[in-house]
Amino acid sequence: MINVALAQSGAARVNIIGHSQGGLDARYVASLIPDRVGAVVTVSTPHLGAHIADVLLQKTPGLSQELAKAFFAAISRPFYGDVAQDADVNACLEFLSTDSITAFNTKYPDRPEVTYYSFGGRSSSALAPTECFAPKSPPFVTKLDQSKDPVDPLLYVVSKVVGQSLLDPEPNDGLVQVSKTKWGTWLGCIPADHWDEVGQLLGDSPGIGNPFDHIAFYRDVAKFLVSQGF
Repeated sequence: MINVALAQSGAARVNIIGHSQGGLDARYVASLIPDRVGAVVTVSTPHLGAHIADVLLQKTPGLSQELAKAFFAAISRPFYGDVAQDADVNACLEFLSTDSITAFNTKYPDRPEVTYYSFGGRSSSALAPTECFAPKSPPFVTKLDQSKDPVDPLLYVVSKVVGQSLLDPEPNDGLVQVSKTKWGTWLGCIPADHWDEVGQLLGDSPGIGNPFDHIAFYRDVAKFLVSQGF
């Protein structure tokens, strides 16, 4: 696919933008063929592992994994149909666990030829100014610093688990903690839950009063890369 993109564009390298696990895929490709990748931009990617995966895999794995499979099948069916029931949720959880991602990071290191940028997502109406602060955050992100995102109801319970504390929850997008998303040059947080970040759930809006627009965001990311010489 990268060869096709290069041939069609006439460019020497491609820039890859990856959301969630897609960011790990992007880093994998960049690690293998760094001469063909200019920049990797990740959005809410669990670079340090996913806390929810660790929780679901511990103590009572049989029960936890069955519940996880039922949950992910329910939320995936609108997009992928009945095939969502056949997904190997356990394999996904094991891959996204802290231990597995630590091994991944060692096996597929960043390459000096590639520039890495990352964004996180904050939801549950949190502003998280300290956790989301980024010295090099671009204007299209900082203009949303005071915008709040109500987490999608389907992610509410998961967001509480990921937050770890009811009184002082760790900022997250309903699925991934902000602290786990920082990789390369950190560019700050967008007010969006894990699905708002890519406009999933059949065009559902990010919530009343939240001006975040995922299409505008990715256009701005592309413009940002051009401004950086990519």
